Amino acid sequence: MSSASFDLPASFGISAKELSTLNQDKDTEALLRYGGVEGLCGALASTSSAGLSEGAPAPSIRARQQYFGWNRFRPVPMKGFFWLLYENLQDPTLLLLMAAALVSTVLGFAIKSQREEAAWSEGVAIWVAVGIVSLVGAGNDYQKDLQFKKLNAAKDEYDVKVLRDGGEMLVLNTEVVVGDMLLLDTGDKLIADAVLSSGHGLVVDEASLTGESEPVRKSPEGDLWCRSGTQVTEGSGRALVVAVGEDSEWGRTMAMVMGESGNTPLQDALTTLASAIGKVGLCVGVLCFFVLLMRWVIDNRGFPADQLVSGPLQYFIFAVTIVVVAVPEGLPLAVTISLAYSMRKMMKDNNFVRVLAACETMGGATAICSDKTGTLTENRMTVVAGWFPDQLWRRLPQARELHTELLSQIMLNAALNSKAFLVESQTGATESVGNRTECALLLMLQQWGYDYRKLRSEHKAEVVEVYGFSSERKMASVLIRRPDGSLRLYNKGAAEIVLRDLDPLHTDVQGAGEEGGLGSSRPADAQLTACCIIGIKDSVRAEVPEAVATCKRAGITVRMVTGDNRHTAEQIAEECGILAPDGLVLEGPIFRTMPEQELLEALPRLQVLARSSPTDKFTLVKLLKKLGEVVAVTGDGTNDAPALKESDVGLAMGIAGTEVAKEAADIVIMDDNFHSIVKSVLWGRSVFANLRKFLQFQLTINFAALVIAFGAAVTSGETPLNVLELLWINLIMDALAALALATEEPTPDLLDEKPHGRNERLINKCMWKHILVQGCYQIFVVFLIVYGAPAHLQKFALPSACTAYSNIDASAIDVSLVSPGVPGSLYNPRAPSPGGHFEPVRARCQRNPCLNMCCNRNVTSQDCVDNLVAQGGHYLPGEFPICYFQRDAADQLVCGQNRPQKHVQSFCGGGSKPCPRYEQMKALNDQATLQYTRHVDYAQDKTNSIVFNAFIFLQLCNQINARKIKDELNPFAGLLQSRAFIYIWLLILGLQILIMLTPICTFFRITPLSWAEWLFSVVLGLVSLPLCLVTKLVSRSCPARSLRAQLYTRLSSIVPAEDAQDRIKALHQGRSHELQPLASLASGFSAPRTSWTMPQHPLPSQTPEESV
Repeated sequence: MSSASFDLPASFGISAKELSTLNQDKDTEALLRYGGVEGLCGALASTSSAGLSEGAPAPSIRARQQYFGWNRFRPVPMKGFFWLLYENLQDPTLLLLMAAALVSTVLGFAIKSQREEAAWSEGVAIWVAVGIVSLVGAGNDYQKDLQFKKLNAAKDEYDVKVLRDGGEMLVLNTEVVVGDMLLLDTGDKLIADAVLSSGHGLVVDEASLTGESEPVRKSPEGDLWCRSGTQVTEGSGRALVVAVGEDSEWGRTMAMVMGESGNTPLQDALTTLASAIGKVGLCVGVLCFFVLLMRWVIDNRGFPADQLVSGPLQYFIFAVTIVVVAVPEGLPLAVTISLAYSMRKMMKDNNFVRVLAACETMGGATAICSDKTGTLTENRMTVVAGWFPDQLWRRLPQARELHTELLSQIMLNAALNSKAFLVESQTGATESVGNRTECALLLMLQQWGYDYRKLRSEHKAEVVEVYGFSSERKMASVLIRRPDGSLRLYNKGAAEIVLRDLDPLHTDVQGAGEEGGLGSSRPADAQLTACCIIGIKDSVRAEVPEAVATCKRAGITVRMVTGDNRHTAEQIAEECGILAPDGLVLEGPIFRTMPEQELLEALPRLQVLARSSPTDKFTLVKLLKKLGEVVAVTGDGTNDAPALKESDVGLAMGIAGTEVAKEAADIVIMDDNFHSIVKSVLWGRSVFANLRKFLQFQLTINFAALVIAFGAAVTSGETPLNVLELLWINLIMDALAALALATEEPTPDLLDEKPHGRNERLINKCMWKHILVQGCYQIFVVFLIVYGAPAHLQKFALPSACTAYSNIDASAIDVSLVSPGVPGSLYNPRAPSPGGHFEPVRARCQRNPCLNMCCNRNVTSQDCVDNLVAQGGHYLPGEFPICYFQRDAADQLVCGQNRPQKHVQSFCGGGSKPCPRYEQMKALNDQATLQYTRHVDYAQDKTNSIVFNAFIFLQLCNQINARKIKDELNPFAGLLQSRAFIYIWLLILGLQILIMLTPICTFFRITPLSWAEWLFSVVLGLVSLPLCLVTKLVSRSCPARSLRAQLYTRLSSIVPAEDAQDRIKALHQGRSHELQPLASLASGFSAPRTSWTMPQHPLPSQTPEESV
């Protein structure tokens, strides 16, 4: 029936507001007025025995959600795209760049000479470039947040056990509604506020809400209020849901503390590294600014205000751009993108990452402590044999083959002494829920033709107390009141533990006391009668031996930590390939009694820890970390939580794991399969490797760009790469390269390498080698073009100033006093088109009159000997020429210039005040200077265009080199599988071609290149590929490190660094008994890491099978 068919308030005996008040106040008296828990069940159209019913006339699940609310919390609002764009624009260096661009744009329009030169265009272009960089950054951030939102939504969903329509079933926690009957068990997390209907020794940890460390015992007669967010630490029970979602106490608390997650350790480390590199860039930027400024002041012999835009302001923009390029904002972005991408992919590999840092840490794991059941085995337990009184069966006997009374007792023990249940799936298969050993016993009852549900229903009233399985007791018990009033205790558990307290002369619990006197104490496990010993088989997963072998190749030590007996553990460990012939097997009781020093010496050989408790697992993890190992540990029980928290990476089981274990874990293995753990190692290593790829690529650009900028500023006062070109390089370096290199798929060869461990440096020697070689090659290429092309190629040669002075365009200048035959102001100056000043034709006189203001000068008198007015020229005797030719000491003809401002008297008949003739000479000198500047700019832009194009192709090829960071010879290996890399590489190439060949080139101050110049640029870039290959080959041919260095490296991965030094020193002092193990380590062969000898401890008797 749909919710529309109901008057919702009338469908319930209590309103939502009244129920909320009742729950918030924990008003037990009001609850009693409603008739207690049973009465409240009736008011909510539910029952304690059958739970909710979805058939008419009861309200539907959807109707309850609409009236009482959904069991969901309001998610953290995701930042919008425009807010992320605003945050990107708040970057201090971008703010400086925008401020400088604003000044450049305003002055470029305001100053006439600058406006004629279209100086405003560069400011506008910078605005566009900053906008593009910010848009790309905001887009990356938005995609990252979107992925994390999806993953976090999945993290908060899991199955819980409820009672509906009289049957036990699993539903998503978000589908639980008010009126549901929750089935609580040890390790469960309460997902809603509830009142306890019935319970057996239920103890709840409420520290997450109240801060109290002492767990609280719950009972229908005492404290029956259960709160969401708390965890069941002991016992079991049923509870009626009274508040869900944000109406629950946990929901109200969460609404007040919602916030964004912090950075991972790797992100913090990269932020620190980026800050350090940025400081270097800041120093280089400041130095470049002051060097360029001083050269400008010297060249202009002062501080001309009309050239501020093309001088100091341009240098300031360039310096800020250097800082923008130097600060590697892409480093934290790269690891974030890689983590988000890896998390999404790991989900498909059954690894659900709950803590972001675990994704990167797992790649450095050196030890994995794994459970047996369900992780290494199939977790499908089946009864295959058993001992029943007086007979050993190699199969499961039929029910008719057993004594009737014996069969009855076994059935009651299996059905009542259990919290597991079976669920029929839609495909008809039977799915097990709960402890797998208990599920195997329920399946055994099914095979015998008995329904465990019927047995539980018939004997429900007889159950006095249930004592759940615990790792300390290694058994579970149920106390039953018999028809005659006496009590009987049923036990099941580890065979050697249960059989220890066996008394064949007794069958009942003697002197257990009356029910009212039992309280929470458990009867003594004594004077019991053996009913049977059952052998349960759980086969090793087919893929596990190969996965364990992969871990060994990857340098990861796999240890089995199990509660099973020694013989079972050894057999399974041998099948899995965990236990080697020289491996050590310990049992929990022995492990706990050994001194810490003995344990530290034994740990390198320890491969199996049997009959262990959660405390043993916690101790093992702590000691392994003390040895410097990066430890990953699996866990499924509530008591595993301390070990999961203590480990570097906690791995909870998604199927068999309790909610407490999952809350404590960093990664949830959705299929409980060890093979999935190996995949998480692969993805973790991929994150670290991808980050290193990006780091090598970016630091190469940083190194080259900073050296080029500073070197050019100091030597020539020029900037081979202008502001827009540097911003384009920055976009390639930060955003696009981060996307390309951080999303590369992992390759299987990553698992053939040793783990990077806890203290591995982000930049190793191999990376530094390629950074320096490729960076130096890029610097060489740029300086070769900048200084070599003008010096040796006529096409790129810088023009002489005399070329402009001998061909001055005087069409817009009054030269009546300089050239009397020429009328003044013949033409009005025409406004240049945008970018027109880059055309070579604008460097020449384009219309008459074209004046030649150069003369040959007498070396002694400094006067012109030609180009005089008397000769039809322009100079009077005694005037200093603004352009002259003369012979130097080597008899070489040189050209020079004089500034009219320094020789006013020579043009004004000895007067010191400016005269009309001086003004005309000054105007001609300014025009000649302008023409010369245009010509030089064009020549430099021609050279710099090749520099820019070649530099981009160098980065494109080096981006391919950066894919392999461990001296692999083929950088193209696996390239076709990296589709994101190919797409982004082609995008960069396409945009570069667009910049070079379209009108966009005007804003970048780029001149069109010929096909030969294109070919030259591409070839220079391609040379970096064979150069990288040669570097790797040379490295491989170099002599290996000394034996002492190898010994230190290997020993420091096993023992503390100072201890490694002491052992090597002992070796060199001639202690031959240490020579063999140390040499084995240096050679890479397996050998005992210490000379530790197994102490002789007494071992208890063993039973070969998991038993009941």
